[in-house]
Amino acid sequence: MQSNKHGTGGMTPNQHGGVAGPGVGRGISTSPAYSCATYGRKQSPFLAMSDGLAAFLHTSNDGVSDIAMRKLECAPLGILPLPSGVMCVVDPFVTMRRNGNPGVIVPGVQAQIWQTLAHFGEYREGARPRVAYLSMVFDEAAMEARRYWQRGRRLDGLDPSVPVAALECAALTPEGRLFREEEWDADDLPECLYADIQSGTIAVLDSQGVVEGMPEDCETVGEGWYEALFEHGKPGSWFDRMDGEHHYRVGAANFPLPLAGSSGEPRIVLSQSGFGDGRYPVIAERVFLNDEGRYPSDKTMGAIIAMHVDFGIVPRSPHNPPYPALPA
Repeated sequence: MQSNKHGTGGMTPNQHGGVAGPGVGRGISTSPAYSCATYGRKQSPFLAMSDGLAAFLHTSNDGVSDIAMRKLECAPLGILPLPSGVMCVVDPFVTMRRNGNPGVIVPGVQAQIWQTLAHFGEYREGARPRVAYLSMVFDEAAMEARRYWQRGRRLDGLDPSVPVAALECAALTPEGRLFREEEWDADDLPECLYADIQSGTIAVLDSQGVVEGMPEDCETVGEGWYEALFEHGKPGSWFDRMDGEHHYRVGAANFPLPLAGSSGEPRIVLSQSGFGDGRYPVIAERVFLNDEGRYPSDKTMGAIIAMHVDFGIVPRSPHNPPYPALPA
């Protein structure tokens, strides 16, 4: 194949006038007019921080077979300071505590937070978008380079999903670390590789910030976090911030913790989690090689540029995961 101006392989016309990448029938096809990426049942694209139309030959991860169109849109949630270098990923209303929250070491002292929103097809007209991914971006320049690479792939009719080789599962522990299978007892894997969400909401915040920014959770009825912070029936409760459109959008919030100083730090970011409760993996994304053998940025090969929580909205094949296989 000849290379083109976007640094990707050549295109092959298909019978519908669109173009298809390698392996027509299983590869991705893109209509020049609508730039819609189409995925077969054996494919598992990873599309965090991706924009545009995507069609799937299976509509959900429970095996329901149909064609579903989803428009993906990236929505910013502001900056989250992470001065301790450890980011907690936790259910704020059920499992969050002042100490011992599950977290992972991060490569920077702050992150730009984004939601990747999935808008469903016309048969779900009027339905609000769901959060497909929550992303913590540590290197904005490298992420923009990756997204530019994706736009070129779309224009050329090739798969714009992030390569599996660039993705790695992150283990959530009080100390925080990246997953290396040989470092963990097999019995501990299911617990530490997922964010356990039981309230339909996920929170990300600095590990030390929880200690500094949250008061003690009192067990006395009417005086604990739930009654004093989460749902006290007045404007400014955490539920109120999540439900109002005035703070980013419905289902998302970024605000100072109760004991924050005059600088507004430490802070917490809240986001709805896909279709609700579940156990969701945290995925580290690294700089990767593009089709011409060059990095999509000037960063060191393999450097972590972002972490993403995958809420399972984008359909995937259980036999072909978009990142290294996780325990059931």
